[in-house]
Amino acid sequence: MKWFRRKKFDLAPGHTVEKAFSLAGTDYYTFTDPFNLPCERAFYALAFYEEFEWRCTRSFLCATLETVVHALTPHNDGQKWTLDPETARKTAAQALELMNRVVEPDLVYKLAAVMYFDENEDPYGFDYAYALKKIERWKRKGPKAFFLRLPLKDLLPSWTLSGEDLAAMWPGAQAQTRAAVRKIRQTPCAKTSTAPWWNDLPSPTPTP
Repeated sequence: MKWFRRKKFDLAPGHTVEKAFSLAGTDYYTFTDPFNLPCERAFYALAFYEEFEWRCTRSFLCATLETVVHALTPHNDGQKWTLDPETARKTAAQALELMNRVVEPDLVYKLAAVMYFDENEDPYGFDYAYALKKIERWKRKGPKAFFLRLPLKDLLPSWTLSGEDLAAMWPGAQAQTRAAVRKIRQTPCAKTSTAPWWNDLPSPTPTP
């Protein structure tokens, strides 16, 4: 990972950055033209925006689909072939419930992490591990401190919810996501699958 100071951002012609907001003594910057992001940041931004629209992560959707397929595939327990349509129904219904939420504020954190960078980041790259640490720092300050400073109208221009709305909704949405993760981890599929998305599921424990 490259380390930068603000005055040393090495920008290509046609790219300019501007200060977006500050939190806990750290300034965060963004590209002036959000439609002209460097390729790596643009790819992550698109992926995170899709998750924002889904109201759940890609890993959770993959785990849901695998669980449904597993439940509807005949299995031999040594005595007879069985199906588990009830697990399939409950798992699919749970995913639909999450996707019909107004918003999952945790996914706003992810989108912000790629759109806004500090002086220690390379504007042209995206270090996912560093982004997760950045999100942890934001969360430690509390949802209200973060969402009230976040320039939502720039991040999500078509959105009507305010920072106050997001801060108020965050605890309930986080609890709903944790409950869904706990339930899907208890399915037979979760106990036998080696698919990578199970390791990428949101934490089932509260975020401080």
